[in-house]
Amino acid sequence: MTDAAVVGVVRGQILAERSGQVWPGFDQEAVFELAIERCLLVLTQPDVAFPAGPTIWKAGNMPLSDIVT
Repeated sequence: MTDAAVVGVVRGQILAERSGQVWPGFDQEAVFELAIERCLLVLTQPDVAFPAGPTIWKAGNMPLSDIVT
């Protein structure tokens, strides 16, 4: 990840979740982004955003942030 603002937000969230107690080397570790073009979601029970059964999510259909909580 090369966007300093995004790296700051990610590191800030990690620090907040751990009350500032992080592992040795935390400041030197790289923050990376994993881009996903599509994924298969299989639910046994329907959810708010998806029905039960297999659903193929494709980037552009719905922001992943609306799915992942």
